[in-house]
Amino acid sequence: MNNFFKISFVRLFFALLLIGQFSCSSEDDGFSISSNEDTAIPNELTYYQITIQGTTWGSFQREACLFVGPGVRNASSFGNGPNAREVGIVSGSPAARQERGAMWLFTNSKTCGQAATGCNSTIRNAALDIAYVTVSERNRRISIRLDGQLYNNTAAGAILNTNFFNHFTANSGLTASIYRIVTGEMELTFSEDGRSVSGTIDMRGNNFAGSGTAPYVARFSGRRASLSAASCR
Repeated sequence: MNNFFKISFVRLFFALLLIGQFSCSSEDDGFSISSNEDTAIPNELTYYQITIQGTTWGSFQREACLFVGPGVRNASSFGNGPNAREVGIVSGSPAARQERGAMWLFTNSKTCGQAATGCNSTIRNAALDIAYVTVSERNRRISIRLDGQLYNNTAAGAILNTNFFNHFTANSGLTASIYRIVTGEMELTFSEDGRSVSGTIDMRGNNFAGSGTAPYVARFSGRRASLSAASCR
């Protein structure tokens, strides 16, 4: 009888051990996540609907689409290194509808096709990496610093300066000027489950006419949304 209980106990022990192994395997496959740090910052293309509040030549509050995706491979980085993630923000259409705070901002020109911007194939195919992008998984944060050197590069500058790419409007109305975003920083912080995001924008742009500069300073927050390239605007 004692041997019977010993054998039963051993069988039960190994059965529980196998169950534990399968449970661990399911976590690795992404069905059950044991660490929020693995999922807070999206690894695949993900869209968020955000609200931006800030100032340029006056205060504004706007709705916007923000997306986060993997870094572009074989990007034209001009020495600023590969991006840990690519980020884009689209709010309105600065060139077509002059509204204060309207903005397009991308860390790589290739990703402008992931939003409803209508950007042309020249700027998409150039895959210009115009930012330093770093990720802190521990702090659930993406830090972005624009690389203004590309505007002074002959080849890259010719593309960026003749296409409406990263730009914003500082005021409203027909006389509002459009500013190319050439310097500045942005920071994004994600919730533990990655479903919400908040952050700050501190940028400066040059007038296309070369007559001056304008600031774009703002905070934003929002949640993950079921959007696509066609509805990101």
